[in-house]
Amino acid sequence: MLYRELVACPQKEEQVAIAEALSDADALIESLSQLLAKKRHLKQGAMQELLTGKKRLPGFSGEWKVMTLYELFNFSGGFSASREQLSTEGYCYLHYGDIHTSDKSVIDVCREYQDLPKLNVPLKRVSVTSLLSDGDVVFVDASEDDDGTSKHVVICNPDKIPFISGLHTIVAKSKSDQLAHQYRRYCFQTSAIKAQFLFYAVGTKVSGISKSNIVKITLPVPSVPEQSAIATILSDMDAEIAELEIKLVKARQIKQGMMQELLTGRIRLVQPASNVVLFQAKAYPVVPKAAAHNEHINDAVVIGVLVNRFATEQYPLGRFRRMKLAYLLHRHHEGEAKGFLKKAAGPYNPTVKYGGAEAIALKNGYVKPHRSGNFEGFIASVNAAKAEAYFERWYGTATLQWLEQFRFTRKEELELLTTVDKAMVELSDSGKAINLHTVKAVIENDPEWKDKLSREIFSDDNIVRVIGECGILFGS
Repeated sequence: MLYRELVACPQKEEQVAIAEALSDADALIESLSQLLAKKRHLKQGAMQELLTGKKRLPGFSGEWKVMTLYELFNFSGGFSASREQLSTEGYCYLHYGDIHTSDKSVIDVCREYQDLPKLNVPLKRVSVTSLLSDGDVVFVDASEDDDGTSKHVVICNPDKIPFISGLHTIVAKSKSDQLAHQYRRYCFQTSAIKAQFLFYAVGTKVSGISKSNIVKITLPVPSVPEQSAIATILSDMDAEIAELEIKLVKARQIKQGMMQELLTGRIRLVQPASNVVLFQAKAYPVVPKAAAHNEHINDAVVIGVLVNRFATEQYPLGRFRRMKLAYLLHRHHEGEAKGFLKKAAGPYNPTVKYGGAEAIALKNGYVKPHRSGNFEGFIASVNAAKAEAYFERWYGTATLQWLEQFRFTRKEELELLTTVDKAMVELSDSGKAINLHTVKAVIENDPEWKDKLSREIFSDDNIVRVIGECGILFGS
């Protein structure tokens, strides 16, 4: 008996449009992949330069010390337990296999608590030297390949949560404050340090380094202020890489969703794509707003929620980032960002500041002003939960979950994204084609925006990339 399977087959013109849309999604994925590879390569180069003293940061000079790990750390072993003994109950346990299989250089115990394996054992049976404290470095003592010989993680545990270092680990606890905690995340990753680990490793099929040999490894040590400056630069690069990784994962997920929708006819294209994916309708539900509040109260609630979700005491939420996040929020939820004008820093809504929304947010106790070093803005205040309750009633929770993808996006990238999107909206509203040349024309013809095109962030490649991103983000 023959079985026949029906396949959705649109007209050839629509097939071409679908293929173009998916091709643009592929192009965005490839662009993000290449950019991610480039950023990782740049970080590796920066590490080799900065962590060896070949390149010095402005304001720093003088010779670096060369110290042995014996001078810097006390070393001890871990508490032996097999993988079969681990479960979801007991105290957090660091298995050496989890160090080998992870690309992370740090474990944040509080943040990762739920995901860490547990060992159900009385804590009194565990040596104090096997309990991991904030700033401890944990090395593996055995590896089946050369790359794994120097594998390690730095522990972030300021809350002193019991965390047991396990079998085949070497725990390094500081003898002094000569190595800044954040600097430890990077200083053991240079080729020179890895070469020393290989030199002292012993074994054939399985190579390992002992506590008696690891103390012989030498490390170039700059002053603590220079360490902190180097670590800050590398940490910023890590944040940028993490942001790109999230975007790449999301782009791949969205492409899969597009294939399911477009290739089955559940969503139909309005017209063929040109550097942007055009949909008839957004896939996100619009939550009706209650009628009992005006625009300024609505904006005050948005300010309160953005501050509550994205600000910390160390990094209060400034007006620039707050404006860009609000623009993206409205574009996602309502399909348009009313009141946002073309200003020098990108889309800007002056009524938020001068129309009373900020004053309402302050008066209602949603936010309060705060300054931390060079950072100035708002942090959450006593009634932040009230703003969250209003927001959930008017917008739902999905919008904030969607907005999370921009948590670590750099300011200039937010400016690029929102500027290009507003230009695309203007072109779409006037029925014009959306492509690199038309978007650049909108920017160039506006007195507030024209100077943007001389900046590297507004390069042709970046504009084309963001056109594709906006098509995926907003479906229009």
